[in-house]
Amino acid sequence: MNFIARFKKVKSGFLNFWKYPLDYKYQGLSDVNRLKDILIIVFLELLILVPLAFIIDEIQKIGLLNFPDHKLIDMIDGMSIIRVLFIVVIMAPIIEEVLFRGFITFQRFYPVLFLIAILGALGKNKFMAMRVARRLWEICFPFLVIFSVLIFGLAHVWNFKELVSLWLIPIAVSPQLVAGLFLTYARVRYGLIWSMMLHATVNLTALALHYSIY
Repeated sequence: MNFIARFKKVKSGFLNFWKYPLDYKYQGLSDVNRLKDILIIVFLELLILVPLAFIIDEIQKIGLLNFPDHKLIDMIDGMSIIRVLFIVVIMAPIIEEVLFRGFITFQRFYPVLFLIAILGALGKNKFMAMRVARRLWEICFPFLVIFSVLIFGLAHVWNFKELVSLWLIPIAVSPQLVAGLFLTYARVRYGLIWSMMLHATVNLTALALHYSIY
């Protein structure tokens, strides 16, 4: 498959996922093809994030919005590059992907597994218990992925030194909300390791842009 065809396939896969969120993982893809897809997702994500960050920065410069200072910037500027890379490119992707997206597959969503255990204890047939749990999961899944994106974005409000005005929060965390859309798609369709790789690559790119500008 040439690059253009693969690019269109990945883009349509992402858009279709958010039109109709379904919990299934791409099967039969080699690691090389998964890596190619993730790199395309990185490109698509940065295609939105870079202009968005620029627009937010320009809006602040002309005084239309005023966000508190960012703790992360001070942390980066006060550390060695090795330590920054370890925290931002290695630790943050691992911890955040496990916390915010590790649970959004049927096999990892413990309330559903607990339900199966309860139904089994009540004497329900294992097949029927699994069928009921699966149906419940299909109903809950779209809300769950949206919740994961929102909670990921809102968690980054604490990156600011002071409280952000309530009406400014959606704008302040809009880059993380956008990132959450791509990371959730990668986690569901490709797996947790690949969403970690996507997360790490975007963080590394953001660091490179930060050091090149400042």
